[in-house]
Amino acid sequence: MAIIKSGVLLPGQITASMIYSAESDIEVSTGLIKHIDSFPKELAPRVSLLLSSVANEIMALPGEISLNVTLMVNESLNNEAVVNDAFMQGWQQHIGNLYTWQRLTIVNSLSPMVMEDWIKSPAPEATLLLVAQRSDMDEFSDGLAVMLLINDDHAQRWGFGGQTKIYRPMVIDKDQMALQYQLFINTQPPARAAKGLLLSDGEGSLHAADILQQSLDGKGNLDVSLVRNLESFIGPSGPAGSWLALALAADLALTHQDNYTVLAQDDSQWTVSTIQPSLEHH
Repeated sequence: MAIIKSGVLLPGQITASMIYSAESDIEVSTGLIKHIDSFPKELAPRVSLLLSSVANEIMALPGEISLNVTLMVNESLNNEAVVNDAFMQGWQQHIGNLYTWQRLTIVNSLSPMVMEDWIKSPAPEATLLLVAQRSDMDEFSDGLAVMLLINDDHAQRWGFGGQTKIYRPMVIDKDQMALQYQLFINTQPPARAAKGLLLSDGEGSLHAADILQQSLDGKGNLDVSLVRNLESFIGPSGPAGSWLALALAADLALTHQDNYTVLAQDDSQWTVSTIQPSLEHH
């Protein structure tokens, strides 16, 4: 899929460029609950911020393209009326009647495998994913992310062909990590070419050595210096960890100008995905 626009806001205002240029200066935060203190904690201003960051790209979408919105909030925030109001306020403030969304879906959890459906959709449509995570009970860290996506066929048709790409994800069995990662890079050349690996949580680090070995054995390009764990930057990554990792990996891919692989887990499964930076930035 083409990533028309993406962004991520993490505690400590950590960005891909910070990781690239001054990673040694970033406090190791594994196990520490961290909040985004530079912005109000309420849902409405956070959703508004996400919409403001992607408003221009939404309004530039051709009118023939339908926009489906998925808003992911953690369960403690899941008051449907409040979430709906937060979205509607932000939309009216930043986009208004200049573009109309087709469908709004509110979820507490979302596997990256949902991209299978988005990729296969024959209809001319784009997907806007908004992630707003905050735990008032200090169970996990804050994180905000936005991704505006369109499948490759429609990307080519509507002039988005040079954008950063996220390739079809694959479910991976943690008990057969080495074997299945080998299958992944054998069937997806951009994954074999990836130099970076981003893990969504601490448990992923248990599999990093197997993945690096399979990359080496399979003539892959993974660089041990570019293996990173999201939780080392923000602490417990929470239910939205997969998408926070994917959004950060998209930024890292652009910053490094290298493909990135993301190993993530949600409540039900592990997935592996590959992101290739925009050709327009080469």
